[in-house]
Amino acid sequence: MNVRTILLYLLGVVLFLAILYSAASLVLLNGFKSVESEEMLDNLRRVEEAIAADLDTLAIIASDWAYWDDAYAFAGGEDDSFIDVNLGAETLTTLNLDFMVFVSPEHDLIHADAADLIAEESIPLDETLAAYLASAGPIFDHSDLEDAIAGTIVLAQPILVASAPIVTSDGEGPSRGTLVVGRFLSEDLLAGLAQQTRIDLELLPPQPPNAEGRELVRLDEQTIAGTVEVAGLGGTPGFALRVSGPRRIFNQARLSQAYLAIALIAIGLFFGVVIVSLLRRVLLSQAALRASEERYARTAEGANDGLWDWDLQANRVYTSERFKEMLGQDVLEPTNADWLELIHPDDRDRFRRDLVHHLRGRSQLFESEQRVRHGDGTYLWMLCRGRALRDDTGRPVRMAGSLTDMTQRGIFDALTGLPNRLLLNDRLEQALAINGRNPKRRDAVLFLDLDRFKIINDSLGHSSGDQLLLELAARLQACVRSNDTLARIGGDEFVIVLHDIDTQDEVLAVVERVGGSLMKPFLISDQEIYTGASIGVLLGIRGYLGIDEILRDADIAMYRAKEDNQPYAIFDRSMFEQAALRQQRESDMRQALETGEFRLVYQPIVDLASGLPVSFEALLRWQRPDGTMISPSDFIPLAEETSLIMPLGRWVLHQACRQIAASGDRAVNINVSTKQLYHGEVVQSVRSALQESGLAPEQLHIEITESALTDDTPRAAEVLAELKALGVRVVLDDFGTGYSSLSYLHEFPIDVLKIDRAFVARMVHDLRSREIVRGIIRLAQGLGLDVIPEGIETEEQRRLLEAMGCRTGQGYHFARPRPLETFELQVAAASVSDQAGNEPI
Repeated sequence: MNVRTILLYLLGVVLFLAILYSAASLVLLNGFKSVESEEMLDNLRRVEEAIAADLDTLAIIASDWAYWDDAYAFAGGEDDSFIDVNLGAETLTTLNLDFMVFVSPEHDLIHADAADLIAEESIPLDETLAAYLASAGPIFDHSDLEDAIAGTIVLAQPILVASAPIVTSDGEGPSRGTLVVGRFLSEDLLAGLAQQTRIDLELLPPQPPNAEGRELVRLDEQTIAGTVEVAGLGGTPGFALRVSGPRRIFNQARLSQAYLAIALIAIGLFFGVVIVSLLRRVLLSQAALRASEERYARTAEGANDGLWDWDLQANRVYTSERFKEMLGQDVLEPTNADWLELIHPDDRDRFRRDLVHHLRGRSQLFESEQRVRHGDGTYLWMLCRGRALRDDTGRPVRMAGSLTDMTQRGIFDALTGLPNRLLLNDRLEQALAINGRNPKRRDAVLFLDLDRFKIINDSLGHSSGDQLLLELAARLQACVRSNDTLARIGGDEFVIVLHDIDTQDEVLAVVERVGGSLMKPFLISDQEIYTGASIGVLLGIRGYLGIDEILRDADIAMYRAKEDNQPYAIFDRSMFEQAALRQQRESDMRQALETGEFRLVYQPIVDLASGLPVSFEALLRWQRPDGTMISPSDFIPLAEETSLIMPLGRWVLHQACRQIAASGDRAVNINVSTKQLYHGEVVQSVRSALQESGLAPEQLHIEITESALTDDTPRAAEVLAELKALGVRVVLDDFGTGYSSLSYLHEFPIDVLKIDRAFVARMVHDLRSREIVRGIIRLAQGLGLDVIPEGIETEEQRRLLEAMGCRTGQGYHFARPRPLETFELQVAAASVSDQAGNEPI
């Protein structure tokens, strides 16, 4: 080979290497720029998701506080103490709010609270913001009781706000205004957002709209930035955030480009010594370069957060620094290929099955979600994606991909940090799958509902309720193992999944630990609070078809424990059958109300001397189309529980008033349930029934029980006063059975006392019962009240009551409940007999 030939070869090699260098640099730079752009776009999405999460949290806070009876009363001017009890800097600091404003339906400010969250002290509400809230009524108008809205407004600075209509805890109106809560997008909040997303952020003036909604800018060789545009609420101007970060990937590309140039120069010099060897090395270099380019391309395609590259032939794993940072420690050295051991044992088989499935060519992209052990020993939910690189024969030789932290996906409860229903469902699905593959595997489910939480929340405020839930979550976590699942799925509802248990005793031991932890008082707002919980126990999940069935049966067992006043109940099939029967009975009741299967019968309240009716008590009966009679004790409690008592009570009021008005001038006693009394609609129902029937108000006697007065004494007094204002008489039923009977006679406008049948039944042979009845009669006479003994069944009881000065009574001795028209016939017959000089019937 002569010099000319060598020079020609060298020239050819130089030209070839120059072309190769240019092409490789172009591929590398473009490839890395693409990865860089995708990473920045992902950062922009993370910032948008973080802002959306903050807005969701504000919407939840607005709903929690606006859908609250105390707030409703306060907005209506009925409870000024609400400010001192519930508002102030401490509340805003706990809720992480800069302000909370109550706006009237006319867009006037009812009350405004603002706080300095750093100093944790109250400050005046910003005047510009106050003026804006007073003038921006349509944006926060909830006149149709729509759900909470959240968004941003821009004044001197951007503000994250949410608003909700001020209604009752049941979501009933009319609205008494709007509750607006918010946070200023201050430097502190922006810094917190930057820390949360691990991204540098800068607030910008509003930007012109971008066609794709995001704008990427490579500011210089060291920095790349993107813009997140946040629209304003109700079409108002928004704001923009600049997201910036170092161009690590681009600089790595430049470094790779430099290394490539050095390598090619070295190859060119080596070619000058031995041309044949040089040509051979060029071919090898080209093959190596193609493999490197393909590896980078595959890595970029699967990359998200943490990058990994697995050399299947050498069984070596290469990971990025971000990958190691996500797991909390430098546990993945390039020589350690066994990083799969970091995956939770319960998820490992599924992960390997999905991996083998992809390596065998049955899926184009590998994707699996599993728990991975962090450096502090806890497990994090990670999404692993990747794609295999195959040789000419189709055999996988390398695999590259990414690892994404799923904690930003909204699978954890915002208050307690526990898994929420979404993550619980995911883990239950995995448990079902493992139970299906492994006959020896056994998982149990505990469904826990806190007792009296609503009372605690309403009496001490939402902040105290949140503190109680946080303390409860901590205690429950101490009762379970690290591999078990503890989730919060509702306000005061928690679910525990005990994974891979051996015996029933092991489950009950956890139940006992939970019960023991709740026996200790909770120190909330400097008060010791005692509470308990009802726990439903499901001892196994094998055989279930889905998550809903599992939670349904655990919930059924929890309600059985609550009904039986027991700390826990273990589910069995009979509970489901009873719940299904109860559900069917509820459905039958709704249909019966529509088809007219309910009837009214009447029991007379008679004059003890003559035995003739002076008034009637209306009693409800249910007769099925086949003639079957269903006892009130079977359907009235269910109607109370399902709120069917409301339409049923309205029907009774209208029907009884109509029938009594048509029959003459006698009075009618109608029983009103606790729910009817506290709902308040009973006043409107009575007014409507009187107007429709033409019955005189004094002919209508509303009966309430002593127990109905104990839940909310001020509310009961208010409703009874409104009834009295209509001219209706109020009857206190079952008098003497409550624990504070005498106090009711002073606090409530009572007209009539009905002596409970238990005293009447024993009074003939029991001196104590007789004296109790005598004392009630004297008490009523002294207070100017009428008195009606119930349950009179013998002539001796009638004579004894009449001798005590009692004028009227009620019981089977005179008549059993029956249709009203039969009494009209009896009264008419008695009148004819009396005129003829005979004894009355």
